[in-house]
Amino acid sequence: MQRTYRGNFRKYSNSKLNGRKDTHSATLELDTTYIECPNCHKEYSINLSASICGGELYSDDLDESTEVEIEDCENEYFEDYSEIVESNSKYFDTFCNQMESNKKLFENDILKPELIETLNKLLFVNLITCLETYLSDAIINSIFNNEQYLKRFVENFKDYHKLSFNLNDIYKEMDKLQKRVKDDLFELMYHNLPKISNIYKIIFDIDIPNNMGEIMQRIKIRHDLVHRNGKDKNNKEINISKPQLVETYDLIYNFIKEIDNKLNERIT
Repeated sequence: MQRTYRGNFRKYSNSKLNGRKDTHSATLELDTTYIECPNCHKEYSINLSASICGGELYSDDLDESTEVEIEDCENEYFEDYSEIVESNSKYFDTFCNQMESNKKLFENDILKPELIETLNKLLFVNLITCLETYLSDAIINSIFNNEQYLKRFVENFKDYHKLSFNLNDIYKEMDKLQKRVKDDLFELMYHNLPKISNIYKIIFDIDIPNNMGEIMQRIKIRHDLVHRNGKDKNNKEINISKPQLVETYDLIYNFIKEIDNKLNERIT
């Protein structure tokens, strides 16, 4: 299945193409590649950032008025990945293993100081990724293994309130329901904690820990590390120390541990 989008190519993200307002996600910025226009045969440089939550394409070779066609092709990788997430019922164990791997790395003192500085930034980013991965895996796995949670999501997800269809299409819509929910869950920005906390409240009737603001501060730092090449909005270099890593590790671990305890009380 292919969907073709027309519009401004610069800074177009998957979320924007689908009419959503979320603008960034935990990303892995890939190298610049080149795409040839099939009409004029000119090569354009394309930069790609991608994550489990979406992606972004942009080109410095195009001005703001340029219109292009973008084909968004579904592929086997997405289906394979979604199956892995849905089958991962031990999402807290996965989270703990990932966090422990990070901890072993930032406790390693054998690297040269200049390399430790770079490693610390990468590990800080990955700690936030561990947080996002747990939040996504827990909610997706739970919804698709419990009809009650699926129903709550469909009934209360704000993006669905504006949808309408004819009654004679109800069975067609029901056939597409699970796929629609799956696609929408994978497109959520799981670092958007206010929105995610609302979804957790609706589906599981649990409250996110009240230190969410401290987590959001770390998420902003992660955003600058990834999208500003390690500098803040004032172009000041961001340095991540070992004590900062330890503090962030403890903060995220305890945050997710509390959520997982509440989830277990609801699910079991």
